[in-house]
Amino acid sequence: MMQWVHKRSLPIPALTIADPALIVAYRYWSERRDGAFLPPRCAVDTPTFRLLVPDANWLRPGAYDGRLAPFLPATQVHAPSITLEESLRLDLDGAFVTGVPHLQLVELKVKGRSLLYQQLLLPTADDGTKVNELLEVSKLGALRLVQPGASAA
Repeated sequence: MMQWVHKRSLPIPALTIADPALIVAYRYWSERRDGAFLPPRCAVDTPTFRLLVPDANWLRPGAYDGRLAPFLPATQVHAPSITLEESLRLDLDGAFVTGVPHLQLVELKVKGRSLLYQQLLLPTADDGTKVNELLEVSKLGALRLVQPGASAA
């Protein structure tokens, strides 16, 4: 049985504790911005970037087809009617509309085993403002999600 346990959005400054690939991707993306304008894909998706972050995915509006795709049918532990696919689609829609980077932790349970993915979504826009693709960097991570009020011991 596959379930998703938590999906938590984190502020971008939390990248300091994230997988190094996410940090590299964010810095690379950020350095290619022009003031308040988003970088186009061609400024980010370069041979140098592909060497630094070889497993990056590019997502278009619509259905999610990124690294977490094998887990899309997973239902939420606390609200079984919501699938991971539905939840991720809402996140993608938000990123396409706002043009704001998203950093998330997604905890899954697959056959009783916990998996934690760190996911970074970075918008790109050919005209600088209207997002047409998202760069997804998603890594299986070692960070743990801590419940509010619980210790991180």
